[in-house]
Amino acid sequence: MSLRQTAQRLEDVTATVAMTPNQRYVLVEGESELKVLRPHVGGRAIIRELKGRPKVEEARRILDGRGAQNFVALVDADLDQVLGLNREASRLVYVSLSGANGDSTIDLESTLLRSRALQAVCEQFVGKRLLDFGGPVRFTDSIREQLRVVTSEVGAYRAAVKSIFTEGRSIQPIGELSADDWAAVVHPHSGELNRPGLERQMHEKVRNVEKFPEVKQRARDLWQGHGHGWLLCRGHDMTALLATRLSHILGGFIKRSEVEESLYDSYHGSLFKETAFGPKLNDFCDGRMAAHA
Repeated sequence: MSLRQTAQRLEDVTATVAMTPNQRYVLVEGESELKVLRPHVGGRAIIRELKGRPKVEEARRILDGRGAQNFVALVDADLDQVLGLNREASRLVYVSLSGANGDSTIDLESTLLRSRALQAVCEQFVGKRLLDFGGPVRFTDSIREQLRVVTSEVGAYRAAVKSIFTEGRSIQPIGELSADDWAAVVHPHSGELNRPGLERQMHEKVRNVEKFPEVKQRARDLWQGHGHGWLLCRGHDMTALLATRLSHILGGFIKRSEVEESLYDSYHGSLFKETAFGPKLNDFCDGRMAAHA
């Protein structure tokens, strides 16, 4: 069975889970979670992909209403975490690296980048040239911190825009940044944040001259509150920036999708147990999760 064949309609999944109480299920947002979890969950539970967080949360609500206890719903916390929009709910597990808020991450990709999987990615792409940068550990630690610093600033703008939208006011979300956009946000040689370049890119992405001063101020406030951790770091931003940095270092063009594929493949073995969600899924699959969890 291919990965894509496991994606089903919400109605089919909830009906199947409810009708097979002796079978355990893990409900996930997309193919990336499916790919990462399959080797660890194995034959202990069936993974069902529901194409997005809203559908996973809706499935959880339906099944919880039916009293089902043979499932868990795994979702990204996303930028909702810093906006206070996430809520604890029974059988809902947020993807996060640590129970400590300062180390928490908000989605699968940022969680993997916080783990030792990032070093494996760097070794795959950079190879022996890592010795020119002080070795694999030093290079990995340096580029991870660069990713955190830059994407937390971008994430602050994303969260600011979302907060205005949740207040019922019209504003366009900040879309994906292209390789050229990222090149304008960081200094090409050092990889450090280019703040004037960031502001120009965000001004262009917000596309609302009147609201931009408010967005900028909210972004600054959000960064001051959360910018020293990982809660503003969106995983796809981090992998896109990583692809841009590796492309510059190697003098070629590396796609975000290539970086993410390598990241998923590098996440194995003990790394699963090092995340906050890994032990919770193990407890569920082995029948140790409390009924009210």
